Amino acid sequence: MNTFTALHVVISVTGIVSGLVVMWGMLVRRRLDRWTAVFLATTAATSVTGFLFPFQGFTPAIGVGIISLVVLAVALLARYAGHLAGAWRWIYVVTASVALYFNVFVLVVQLFRRVPALKTLAPTQSEPPFAVIQFIVLALFVVLAIAASIRFRVAPDNAKLFTAATTRWTLVLAIFATLVVVQLGEAQNVNPGQRLTATALSSTRRSLKPSLLEVFIPNCPTWRILRAPV
Repeated sequence: MNTFTALHVVISVTGIVSGLVVMWGMLVRRRLDRWTAVFLATTAATSVTGFLFPFQGFTPAIGVGIISLVVLAVALLARYAGHLAGAWRWIYVVTASVALYFNVFVLVVQLFRRVPALKTLAPTQSEPPFAVIQFIVLALFVVLAIAASIRFRVAPDNAKLFTAATTRWTLVLAIFATLVVVQLGEAQNVNPGQRLTATALSSTRRSLKPSLLEVFIPNCPTWRILRAPV
Protein backbone atom coordinates (compact mmCIF):
# COMPACT_ATOMS: atom_id res chain seq x y z
CA MET A 1 0.00 0.00 0.00
CA ASN A 2 1.55 3.29 -1.10
CA THR A 3 1.30 6.57 0.76
CA PHE A 4 -1.59 7.98 -1.28
CA THR A 5 -3.65 4.80 -0.87
CA ALA A 6 -2.99 4.82 2.88
CA LEU A 7 -4.10 8.47 3.06
CA HIS A 8 -7.27 7.65 1.14
CA VAL A 9 -8.04 4.76 3.51
CA VAL A 10 -7.49 6.95 6.60
CA ILE A 11 -9.79 9.65 5.20
CA SER A 12 -12.44 7.06 4.33
CA VAL A 13 -12.37 5.42 7.75
CA THR A 14 -12.50 8.84 9.42
CA GLY A 15 -15.54 9.71 7.34
CA ILE A 16 -17.30 6.48 8.31
CA VAL A 17 -16.52 6.76 12.03
CA SER A 18 -17.50 10.43 12.22
CA GLY A 19 -20.60 9.69 10.15
CA LEU A 20 -21.70 7.00 12.60
CA VAL A 21 -21.23 9.48 15.45
CA VAL A 22 -23.33 12.05 13.56
CA MET A 23 -26.02 9.42 12.93
CA TRP A 24 -26.08 8.63 16.65
CA GLY A 25 -26.35 12.35 17.36
CA MET A 26 -29.38 12.68 15.10
CA LEU A 27 -31.06 9.74 16.80
CA VAL A 28 -30.56 11.30 20.25
CA ARG A 29 -31.41 14.82 18.99
CA ARG A 30 -27.96 16.35 19.26
CA ARG A 31 -26.43 18.58 16.57
CA LEU A 32 -22.76 17.64 17.15
CA ASP A 33 -21.50 20.51 14.98
CA ARG A 34 -17.81 19.60 15.07
CA TRP A 35 -18.43 15.93 14.28
CA THR A 36 -20.72 17.01 11.46
CA ALA A 37 -18.03 19.23 9.95
CA VAL A 38 -15.50 16.38 10.13
CA PHE A 39 -17.96 13.93 8.58
CA LEU A 40 -18.92 16.16 5.66
CA ALA A 41 -15.33 17.23 4.96
CA THR A 42 -13.81 13.74 5.08
CA THR A 43 -16.65 12.20 3.09
CA ALA A 44 -16.16 14.78 0.35
CA ALA A 45 -12.38 14.21 0.50
CA THR A 46 -12.96 10.46 0.15
CA SER A 47 -14.74 10.95 -3.17
CA VAL A 48 -12.25 13.54 -4.43
CA THR A 49 -9.19 11.44 -3.60
CA GLY A 50 -10.90 8.41 -5.13
CA PHE A 51 -10.97 10.22 -8.49
CA LEU A 52 -7.18 10.56 -8.37
CA PHE A 53 -6.53 6.83 -8.64
CA PRO A 54 -5.62 5.59 -12.15
CA PHE A 55 -8.61 4.23 -14.05
CA GLN A 56 -9.70 3.49 -17.59
CA GLY A 57 -13.11 4.68 -18.66
CA PHE A 58 -16.18 5.17 -16.51
CA THR A 59 -16.41 2.71 -13.59
CA PRO A 60 -19.09 2.07 -10.93
CA ALA A 61 -16.74 3.56 -8.32
CA ILE A 62 -16.60 6.83 -10.26
CA GLY A 63 -20.39 6.83 -10.52
CA VAL A 64 -20.74 6.35 -6.77
CA GLY A 65 -18.24 9.13 -6.16
CA ILE A 66 -20.11 11.59 -8.39
CA ILE A 67 -23.47 10.78 -6.80
CA SER A 68 -21.91 11.06 -3.34
CA LEU A 69 -20.59 14.57 -4.09
CA VAL A 70 -23.99 15.69 -5.37
CA VAL A 71 -25.67 14.32 -2.24
CA LEU A 72 -23.05 16.01 -0.06
CA ALA A 73 -23.64 19.33 -1.82
CA VAL A 74 -27.33 19.14 -0.90
CA ALA A 75 -26.43 18.14 2.68
CA LEU A 76 -24.09 21.13 2.99
CA LEU A 77 -26.77 23.42 1.61
CA ALA A 78 -29.34 22.10 4.08
CA ARG A 79 -26.95 22.24 7.04
CA TYR A 80 -25.17 25.56 6.55
CA ALA A 81 -27.45 27.58 4.25
CA GLY A 82 -30.85 26.28 5.33
CA HIS A 83 -29.73 25.92 8.97
CA LEU A 84 -31.95 22.83 9.35
CA ALA A 85 -35.06 25.02 9.39
CA GLY A 86 -38.32 23.61 8.07
CA ALA A 87 -37.91 21.04 5.29
CA TRP A 88 -34.12 21.50 5.36
CA ARG A 89 -34.05 19.36 8.50
CA TRP A 90 -35.25 16.14 6.90
CA ILE A 91 -33.40 16.93 3.66
CA TYR A 92 -30.18 17.11 5.65
CA VAL A 93 -30.97 13.87 7.52
CA VAL A 94 -31.69 11.98 4.31
CA THR A 95 -28.70 13.28 2.35
CA ALA A 96 -26.30 12.77 5.27
CA SER A 97 -27.58 9.21 5.70
CA VAL A 98 -27.18 8.50 1.97
CA ALA A 99 -23.64 9.90 1.97
CA LEU A 100 -22.72 7.70 4.93
CA TYR A 101 -24.35 4.70 3.27
CA PHE A 102 -22.23 5.16 0.15
CA ASN A 103 -19.11 5.14 2.32
CA VAL A 104 -20.17 1.93 4.04
CA PHE A 105 -21.19 0.38 0.70
CA VAL A 106 -17.69 0.99 -0.67
CA LEU A 107 -16.20 -0.35 2.58
CA VAL A 108 -18.08 -3.63 2.16
CA VAL A 109 -16.89 -3.87 -1.44
CA GLN A 110 -13.28 -3.37 -0.37
CA LEU A 111 -13.59 -5.88 2.48
CA PHE A 112 -14.83 -8.57 0.08
CA ARG A 113 -11.98 -7.66 -2.26
CA ARG A 114 -9.14 -7.48 0.29
CA VAL A 115 -10.00 -9.91 3.10
CA PRO A 116 -9.13 -13.49 1.99
CA ALA A 117 -11.97 -15.17 3.91
CA LEU A 118 -14.59 -12.84 2.44
CA LYS A 119 -13.05 -13.01 -1.01
CA THR A 120 -13.42 -16.79 -0.89
CA LEU A 121 -17.14 -16.41 -0.16
CA ALA A 122 -17.70 -14.01 -3.07
CA PRO A 123 -14.72 -13.92 -5.45
CA THR A 124 -16.61 -11.97 -8.14
CA GLN A 125 -18.94 -10.11 -5.75
CA SER A 126 -21.94 -11.51 -7.59
CA GLU A 127 -22.43 -14.39 -5.17
CA PRO A 128 -25.28 -14.55 -2.58
CA PRO A 129 -23.12 -13.75 0.50
CA PHE A 130 -22.09 -10.38 -0.95
CA ALA A 131 -25.65 -9.55 -2.02
CA VAL A 132 -27.04 -10.52 1.40
CA ILE A 133 -24.55 -8.32 3.28
CA GLN A 134 -25.21 -5.35 1.04
CA PHE A 135 -28.97 -5.82 1.41
CA ILE A 136 -28.63 -5.88 5.20
CA VAL A 137 -26.54 -2.70 5.10
CA LEU A 138 -29.09 -0.99 2.86
CA ALA A 139 -32.03 -2.03 5.03
CA LEU A 140 -30.22 -0.86 8.17
CA PHE A 141 -29.57 2.59 6.71
CA VAL A 142 -33.16 2.94 5.51
CA VAL A 143 -34.36 2.25 9.06
CA LEU A 144 -31.78 4.62 10.56
CA ALA A 145 -32.64 7.40 8.09
CA ILE A 146 -36.37 7.11 8.84
CA ALA A 147 -35.77 7.06 12.59
CA ALA A 148 -33.37 10.02 12.41
CA SER A 149 -35.75 12.08 10.28
CA ILE A 150 -38.42 11.58 12.93
CA ARG A 151 -36.28 12.15 16.01
CA PHE A 152 -33.77 14.79 14.91
CA ARG A 153 -35.13 18.23 15.81
CA VAL A 154 -33.63 21.71 16.06
CA ALA A 155 -35.04 25.02 17.21
CA PRO A 156 -36.25 26.83 14.06
CA ASP A 157 -36.36 30.20 15.84
CA ASN A 158 -32.63 30.04 16.58
CA ALA A 159 -31.96 29.06 13.00
CA LYS A 160 -33.98 32.02 11.73
CA LEU A 161 -32.19 34.43 14.06
CA PHE A 162 -28.83 33.04 12.97
CA THR A 163 -29.84 33.36 9.32
CA ALA A 164 -30.99 36.96 9.83
CA ALA A 165 -27.77 37.90 11.65
CA THR A 166 -25.65 36.26 8.96
CA THR A 167 -27.55 38.06 6.21
CA ARG A 168 -27.21 41.42 7.96
CA TRP A 169 -23.47 41.17 8.52
CA THR A 170 -22.91 39.88 4.99
CA LEU A 171 -24.73 42.96 3.71
CA VAL A 172 -22.70 45.21 6.02
CA LEU A 173 -19.39 43.75 4.83
CA ALA A 174 -20.46 43.98 1.18
CA ILE A 175 -21.44 47.65 1.54
CA PHE A 176 -18.28 48.46 3.47
CA ALA A 177 -16.02 46.70 0.94
CA THR A 178 -17.77 48.43 -1.96
CA LEU A 179 -17.34 51.87 -0.40
CA VAL A 180 -13.66 51.29 0.34
CA VAL A 181 -12.95 49.99 -3.18
CA VAL A 182 -14.80 52.90 -4.80
CA GLN A 183 -13.03 55.51 -2.69
CA LEU A 184 -9.61 53.97 -3.19
CA GLY A 185 -10.30 53.77 -6.91
CA GLU A 186 -11.17 57.44 -7.04
CA ALA A 187 -8.01 58.35 -5.14
CA GLN A 188 -5.89 56.21 -7.44
CA ASN A 189 -7.42 57.88 -10.50
CA VAL A 190 -6.05 61.22 -9.29
CA ASN A 191 -2.51 59.95 -10.02
CA PRO A 192 -2.97 57.02 -12.43
CA GLY A 193 -0.10 54.58 -12.56
CA GLN A 194 1.29 55.77 -9.23
CA ARG A 195 1.05 54.28 -5.77
CA LEU A 196 -1.11 56.02 -3.21
CA THR A 197 0.85 58.35 -0.97
CA ALA A 198 0.18 58.74 2.74
CA THR A 199 -1.52 62.09 2.01
CA ALA A 200 -3.78 60.57 -0.65
CA LEU A 201 -4.64 57.61 1.58
CA SER A 202 -5.44 59.98 4.45
CA SER A 203 -7.67 62.00 2.14
CA THR A 204 -9.39 58.81 1.00
CA ARG A 205 -10.06 57.75 4.55
CA ARG A 206 -11.55 61.11 5.46
CA SER A 207 -13.67 61.16 2.31
CA LEU A 208 -15.60 58.04 3.36
CA LYS A 209 -19.11 59.06 4.28
CA PRO A 210 -19.87 58.07 7.87
CA SER A 211 -23.63 58.39 7.59
CA LEU A 212 -24.24 55.11 5.76
CA LEU A 213 -21.69 53.02 7.63
CA GLU A 214 -22.64 54.32 11.04
CA VAL A 215 -26.23 53.20 10.43
CA PHE A 216 -24.98 49.64 10.30
CA ILE A 217 -21.84 49.81 12.44
CA PRO A 218 -22.27 52.35 15.24
CA ASN A 219 -19.09 52.94 17.27
CA CYS A 220 -17.24 50.32 15.21
CA PRO A 221 -13.48 50.19 16.06
CA THR A 222 -12.66 49.54 12.38
CA TRP A 223 -14.55 52.66 11.39
CA ARG A 224 -12.67 54.71 13.98
CA ILE A 225 -9.36 53.43 12.59
CA LEU A 226 -10.38 54.42 9.07
CA ARG A 227 -11.34 57.87 10.28
CA ALA A 228 -8.14 58.33 12.30
CA PRO A 229 -5.41 60.59 10.86
CA VAL A 230 -2.35 59.01 9.27
